[in-house]
Amino acid sequence: MSFKGKIRMTKQIKDLWAQFSMGVHCVDHKINLSVQSLSDFIFIARMESFMLNMYGYFNHSLKQHLKF
Repeated sequence: MSFKGKIRMTKQIKDLWAQFSMGVHCVDHKINLSVQSLSDFIFIARMESFMLNMYGYFNHSLKQHLKF
């Protein structure tokens, strides 16, 4: 069975294998898709960069490892 790309993938899975399933996008995936589509705007690109920098800083913070 070959699927034609990602088009209607959920419907094909539901029809072929899991008739009682329900396709739902998670909130994180929806946010990621919206940020990627809006990243052409300077403000959104800067916010994305800011969030990545904040994550990088707090991910390597020494306070995070003090409890161990």
